[in-house]
Amino acid sequence: MAAPADDRPDAVLFDVDGTLVDSNYQHVVAWTRALQGVGVVVPAPALHRAIGMGGDQLVAAVAGDDVEREHGDAVRDAWTREFTALTDAVPPLPGAVDLLRACHERGLRVVLASSSSSDLLERFRAVLGADDAIDAVTTSDDVEASKPAGDLFGVAAEKVGAQRPVAVGDSPWDARAARAAGVPVVLVRSGGFCDDLLLAEAPGAALYDDAAALLAGLEGSPLVRPVSR
Repeated sequence: MAAPADDRPDAVLFDVDGTLVDSNYQHVVAWTRALQGVGVVVPAPALHRAIGMGGDQLVAAVAGDDVEREHGDAVRDAWTREFTALTDAVPPLPGAVDLLRACHERGLRVVLASSSSSDLLERFRAVLGADDAIDAVTTSDDVEASKPAGDLFGVAAEKVGAQRPVAVGDSPWDARAARAAGVPVVLVRSGGFCDDLLLAEAPGAALYDDAAALLAGLEGSPLVRPVSR
């Protein structure tokens, strides 16, 4: 017997980088160059593990509080320049556009919830070309603290009046942010994080290789099954 409609999710809150567009490694390159500009070298693997955090928190996380105090704003400004120059090389991830449309067609409200600025998110919306399936967006410009704080997912749900949202992300920081917001999360491996790191922040979460795999298994996924909190 089908579950009552009011037990099912009513919105999907999508992370963007690493979940819908293949940009995580461009982020690593941009942060590497920005930090080197102030004389700070952070190994690429350490930077990759921090991708998914907002820039307001990443500098201190990878380079320490002293670097944040002395250079944080300069590093973020340099990162914006470096990353913007790399965005032309960022494609949608396999299945991402079709997944957005499939969710929308099933009556789910679709929200993009990104730690990026609104300017950068607009670039990725153009890359996706799926505005017909997107009901709202939330960026770092809308909140005081970006991921892993729960604000982005919380505001995303509020924007569409969602009562039973589910988040989709690719990083441990998405998982932690969803938990902070009290939102169930579905995780994808397309951001390059290992299962242990992902599931440490969301034990028991549904895990898929990428958006295409989630789309293929959509009917049995937590995006359409009754919400469990």
